[in-house]
Amino acid sequence: MIIDQNILEKLSNNEFVNVKVTYNDGTVEKRCLFMSSTGMVCVFNKGSRKRGVLVDHYYNQWRSIVAIDKTVKSDVVIVRKFLTKTILMLTKSGLWANIKHDFTVLNNLSNDELSEYIHADYHGRELLNSKYGIGYTVDDLLTTARKGVVSITYNKYERDTVKANFAEAIKNKKEYNHYWEYNYDCRVSCKQAGNTMLAWYSQEYKGCGNGHYYLAIDESHAIFAEND
Repeated sequence: MIIDQNILEKLSNNEFVNVKVTYNDGTVEKRCLFMSSTGMVCVFNKGSRKRGVLVDHYYNQWRSIVAIDKTVKSDVVIVRKFLTKTILMLTKSGLWANIKHDFTVLNNLSNDELSEYIHADYHGRELLNSKYGIGYTVDDLLTTARKGVVSITYNKYERDTVKANFAEAIKNKKEYNHYWEYNYDCRVSCKQAGNTMLAWYSQEYKGCGNGHYYLAIDESHAIFAEND
């Protein structure tokens, strides 16, 4: 059993290091390592941060030791958290029934399947869309998930009125379109298309037809779609 050099460096700096250990029989546990005052690598006893034993005690029992990096979330964790939150908000607002369906299908995939989907190139994603029976979602689901659910930035002088009118239009499935100036030329809009209600939010550079485009998921929030 070899301890990774990065773990040893952190221990030598008097840091506690959370690790995942795998026993010879395949059992996996989370443990915490520390460096003793005599420079020996030790592991805290379970449930303790004061007492422990030398790692050598487990030398013939542990197959491997891998550091747990709590600062970095995997892409799958980020996407799954985003999908879950967006599905709940779409359920409440009634918007984008097609995207709610697609996001639900994706959220029900295994971690390996979801990872394959979010890292696929355009052609690969098209094949997976056909395989799972889903349509267009967003150009890059991972980028959209990393940006998360964003708040619609209204003009402060008419924010409450416009938000209320937008919410009413969504609720009653009426077409609505409103423009205002902020740091960008902004717009919210919605309309009925078949059996589903669609809504958008855009931020365009002033005097230019390019900018940032979002799918509104209620009167206050949106998810990133694309830059143009």
